[in-house]
Amino acid sequence: MNENISKYLDEIFSSYEDVRTVRELKEEMLQDLQDKLEEKRRF
Repeated sequence: MNENISKYLDEIFSSYEDVRTVRELKEEMLQDLQDKLEEKRRF
């Protein structure tokens, strides 16, 4: 959805790419942020 969000999270978590729980957290955060952005765009 929003490439900027994804790039930002990639930068933040780049040191922890090999940690499974961190990858899962990043994916969850990405989805949450995208959902929130979509909500804001509706109004």
